[in-house]
Amino acid sequence: MKGQTIKRVLCVVDTRDLVEEGDRFIRVSGTGNSHDCARCGREHEVHVYVELSDGSQAIIGSSCANEPEMAAKIRSLMNAEARLAGLRRKAARFEAELATWNSAYSQISALPLPPITSEEAPCSGSGGRLALRMGDATVYSFEGRTEERLQRLTESWRSRRMVERGLSGFRPHDPGHSIEIARLEERLARSRA
Repeated sequence: MKGQTIKRVLCVVDTRDLVEEGDRFIRVSGTGNSHDCARCGREHEVHVYVELSDGSQAIIGSSCANEPEMAAKIRSLMNAEARLAGLRRKAARFEAELATWNSAYSQISALPLPPITSEEAPCSGSGGRLALRMGDATVYSFEGRTEERLQRLTESWRSRRMVERGLSGFRPHDPGHSIEIARLEERLARSRA
């Protein structure tokens, strides 16, 4: 590589492990695969694949790409790769949570439902209010035993079973989670580009 200049950066591969620290991911020095640098001969964990002025290719460490325009490009590629790795881990964690939730919800959905009871419930203002109960779940209705209220009662009972299994607060059929998945996929696509 002596006497050659870097024509362009082909790709950057950061082999160090990612560790989640708070709400971000950081790289841990000493955890990656070392490679001898074509420029300095030392071992580097961040491999920068470059095309040289004579058309050949080499692998150098990120700190050895000292041309100012290349250094900025390499930093940009390293940041994009770190974002992508973090997003992949977040997506994998979300998928695992979703699989756990779906498995538990399937099991709970297979359970026999307790009988439904109803009684008049006191209400301030005009009109009566009906309290519908299923085990430890209760919903109220001004319209009587409607399909919507019975469905909500069943969901409430099943939700309580999920809480008993430590799975409260996560509902994959909630539109908010669908939006989060879509945003995550969009961010992954942008990082890959």
